[in-house]
Amino acid sequence: MVTGATFAMDPTTSLTGNRVDMLTELLIPSDNYTAAVTRVLGDLTVRADWDHTMPRLDIPSGTYRLRVGQYEVHLYGNYTQTHYTTNYGLYMISAAGRFAVSGTTTFGGAAHMTTDALSAGVLELGGDLNVACLSGYDCFVATGTTTRFKRSTVPGAPTVQNVSFVITGAADSRFGTVDVEAGSEVQFDTNVYASGAITVDGLLRNSAGRTSTTNASLTVNSGGELTNSGTFRYNTTYTNTGTLTAGSNVPQVY
Repeated sequence: MVTGATFAMDPTTSLTGNRVDMLTELLIPSDNYTAAVTRVLGDLTVRADWDHTMPRLDIPSGTYRLRVGQYEVHLYGNYTQTHYTTNYGLYMISAAGRFAVSGTTTFGGAAHMTTDALSAGVLELGGDLNVACLSGYDCFVATGTTTRFKRSTVPGAPTVQNVSFVITGAADSRFGTVDVEAGSEVQFDTNVYASGAITVDGLLRNSAGRTSTTNASLTVNSGGELTNSGTFRYNTTYTNTGTLTAGSNVPQVY
């Protein structure tokens, strides 16, 4: 367990094991840190930019919170959150805040996330996103936080970033604003709902039989590409100065 003042590992040291629990401060690991799971088990505040490798950072179900604030957190590893209730878990309320994950990001749990939990800043994903709330719960509600897909440059990272929601909609788990960065390939494997705009500078694929919806605009910029094998709906405008893949369905206004 990590308690008290910030725990910083000497670069020459190593730590191996199954689990490390952080109760009051965010661990600063060495390059030889290989603990399988590192858990947030308190109300932790990021106090400076943080750029480190952990195999998996986990916020389990409970009154636990990671406050990103105005800082940038770069996690080279996987992130898992089992939502407890209201605004516990990842907490982003500053426009300057950024939480970047190179591996797979998973949100689950049997609880509702309030709209202030992810209300600002950028959630930057370099791998897959799985939103697997139990039926009847919205455990991922990114209202003011932009979700940015930016393919990880870590060796061995997958070429395609897959996105899946067990259930999604205006009153269920949902994105706010979505950006697909140049050089990224993102595939919506399930229905997807975004309350904000979707902007594509890379490649976005909407799978056959799936309905993706933005309650704002859908924009494919020059150099970007949309492959729409299902149904893609937008509420305000659709602008494409890039490419709509041959054979794709044209996005529909609703």
